[in-house]
Amino acid sequence: SSSSSSSSSSSSITSVFNSSPSSLPGVYIHGGVGCGKTFCMNLFQATLSSVLGPDTVQKKHFHEFMLSVHQKMHDFKKKNPGAGDPLPHVINSLMKDGKIIC
Repeated sequence: SSSSSSSSSSSSITSVFNSSPSSLPGVYIHGGVGCGKTFCMNLFQATLSSVLGPDTVQKKHFHEFMLSVHQKMHDFKKKNPGAGDPLPHVINSLMKDGKIIC
C-alpha cells in the first residue's frame, strides 16, 4: 500500500526536522560538473517542500548564501556598533526565509 509507505516517509522526515538542532546531521555534496549535484539538491528541496511546506525550505547556492551571511553581518555591525557578535541576529534573519537551507 503506497499510502502507508508515503505516510511513513512523511512522518520519518517530519520527525528528523523536529529533532533538536544539535542532533541534526549536515550534508555537503561535491563533485565535478554535470555529475548530478543540482539534480539531487532540487529533488531533496522539492521533497521537503511537499512534505513540510514550501515556507520551510529555502534553496540558495553556497556562494549566494555566504554573500548573504556576510552582507547581513556587515549591515548589523553598521547599524549596531559595539553590539557584540552579529551571528545570532544573522541566523534569526536567515531562518525567517525557511528553517532548512538547501
